[in-house]
Order: sequence, then structure tokens, then C-alpha cells
Amino acid sequence: MSDEPLMNAAVERLRQSFDFMNELAEPPSFAPADFFTDDFVLSDRRRGGVNFGELNASDWVRVLDGFWEAGGQPRFSVVEIIAVRGEWSAAYRVRVVYGVSDMFIDDINVVRFEPVGGRFRRTVLFDPDDRDAAIAELDRMHADIDDEPDTPS
Repeated sequence: MSDEPLMNAAVERLRQSFDFMNELAEPPSFAPADFFTDDFVLSDRRRGGVNFGELNASDWVRVLDGFWEAGGQPRFSVVEIIAVRGEWSAAYRVRVVYGVSDMFIDDINVVRFEPVGGRFRRTVLFDPDDRDAAIAELDRMHADIDDEPDTPS
């Protein structure tokens, strides 16, 4: 087993995105097309609490806006890189801490970026104890893209 940290283009893009979000005192004012592909889908597979179901990019941007409304400036951080596949897919634990309310979200996210442009293409949310399901989703997501062209949507 290597002591090298897990790294790929997806992990780098995640960190850039979170750095950007952490600098914002107010909700981001960007068009969904700036960060998400036209066919972006977020699937929420968490068992308890708030569950978003399936969201497109516009709906997810509205949810992100709500993070600021819920308690001030949120802080996004990658707690752990669980696994990577290829250059553009990763499973990671994320924590979002709300500035003034001491509330936080701690989830596992599986993410796929487009190879050209680095926009989010697919995100799947899991409970923090659901590592096996998250890794299985990462493997499925990576296998699905093997047959796709490396062009933006």
C-alpha cells in the first residue's frame, strides 16, 4: 500500500471549487453552465434527514444558495479522499460547516467531471458510513464513461 495521497484531476478541481466557495460572503452569482454540464444530475442516496432526490444544475444552485441563508458563510472542506478512478472521478468525504450556527453536513460524495472544461457532470451523495455503496457507485460511474467520447456536453 502506498503512502502517496490519492490525487487526480477531479480531486484538484474539487479543491479549487471549494476554495472558490469558501471565499464567498454571499451565495455565488454564477450561471449553472459555468460549473455544471447541461446534463448534470445530482442524486441523493442518503437515508436520513434532508434528501434532495434528483436535481439538475439549476435546482442544485438554488440549494447551494440556501447554504448561505441557513447560517452565514459556509465552509466547504474535503475531509478525506476515499478513492479515485481515472482522472475525472473521485469519492470523497465532504464537510460543510455553517458559519454562525455550528451546524454541519458530513457526507460522502461521488463526483464525475467532464474531461474538457472540468465542469461537474454527476454527483451522488451518500451517508458518511456508506463507503461500500459510494465506491461501488464510483466504479459504476467510471465504467459507464469508458464508452463516452472525451468532449464536453
